[in-house]
Amino acid sequence: MLNLLDKASSLVLEHLETKTVPFSMRLERRAVQLASAMSIMNYFRTRSDVIPIDSTAAKMAIQFFIEEVWIRSREMFPLYDVLKELF
Repeated sequence: MLNLLDKASSLVLEHLETKTVPFSMRLERRAVQLASAMSIMNYFRTRSDVIPIDSTAAKMAIQFFIEEVWIRSREMFPLYDVLKELF
């Protein structure tokens, strides 16, 4: 999840003309929280104490992150191009 988040941040910064960061660590934390919350149901399917973040939850959280950055940057980068490159 953290690698995907790092890759998403890098892709967004590559596509921004101003090269300023329109997001904060709080937004990244919320994406991780969202992925974790969506993966919590896996706890009841396994006997492990570790709850892995599944790929669907990670993808949805990363999409949330990129769309939030897009809105906060006032739509200054091609959203669909970044999403296509990432996935």
